[in-house]
Amino acid sequence: MEKTLREIIDYAVWAPSGDNSQPWFFKIKGETIELYIDPDKDNPILNFKLSGTYISAGAVLGTIKIAATHYGLEAEFRLFPNPQDKTFIASINFVKSSAQEDELFRFIKERCTNRKPYKNVSLSSEQKRKLFDSATNISEARLVIVDEAQKVKSIAKACSTTEKIALETPALHRLFFKNLVWSREEEQKKGIGLYIVTLELPPPIRLLFKVLKHWSVAKLLNKIGFSKIAAKGNARTYAKSAALCAIVIKNHTPQEFINAGRLTQRVWLTATALGLSVQPVTGIFFFITRWKKGDVSDFLPKHLPEIQKAYEIVYPAFGLENETIAMHLRLGMTNKPTARSLRVEPKIVV
Repeated sequence: MEKTLREIIDYAVWAPSGDNSQPWFFKIKGETIELYIDPDKDNPILNFKLSGTYISAGAVLGTIKIAATHYGLEAEFRLFPNPQDKTFIASINFVKSSAQEDELFRFIKERCTNRKPYKNVSLSSEQKRKLFDSATNISEARLVIVDEAQKVKSIAKACSTTEKIALETPALHRLFFKNLVWSREEEQKKGIGLYIVTLELPPPIRLLFKVLKHWSVAKLLNKIGFSKIAAKGNARTYAKSAALCAIVIKNHTPQEFINAGRLTQRVWLTATALGLSVQPVTGIFFFITRWKKGDVSDFLPKHLPEIQKAYEIVYPAFGLENETIAMHLRLGMTNKPTARSLRVEPKIVV
């Protein structure tokens, strides 16, 4: 059984995580897998009250549930089994099952982020149906899809506020460039991080990033409008999407963010199975959450009205008012990504 559990964990670590931080580790206790998180691996500004880490942990649990079916097993998990240890996310038990292998299993290692501009091709009604079908049977989280061109354009522009604020805010600038890795060799050495090639930047901009990582350079370039130019470029890219998808929860609780992660993984795998490319575009939604909760110490005062304006655009566009957008994805058709981020070997603590 231990061999099977280790193989399931090998699939589990292909779940998505912010900036490829992979903030998790595992323990095997008899016929049980225990899932833990390592909050220090995640971006502390975007990761408000560990919400991003919980989403990643939920994606791991969703992957485990899918992978278990390949071995004729059903995964049953209990969240936060030890209230004294908040890093202990779930205890996962397995029972034999006669159910067929989940059709999403073979796409676990194919799923990836694709930041290229997408083709001007709308989602078919069948594609939308399958995406919505993938969102059933997960409580406390739901899927909302927007594919009207004008709404997509408005949301895209609001989302690009993230880049402007990040380039103009010292703390965000420092964290972004800290998480970037500049070569495969560096990525293999660090094990985690956002590989520069996956950003799909034109070669001149990639070279510019080499100097832009210095705050003094970024500050100087911002004076001549670089942050606004970067935001406009990203807005155009985000607008070239067949649809934008929001994973929505009612309350700001760890359990709901975990379920949002489970739902995110199923939607993303379903999109992959449908031949769609996916990019998470989440920064502005984490900014909005912090702004709504009054935790704005990391932002410059001039950015607070911009965050509020983004909120006033994206939430009505998705038909939301009092709910929380936990995850946001852009979907569309394009060529394969130039590169993919690496996965580290699973950390299994004996």
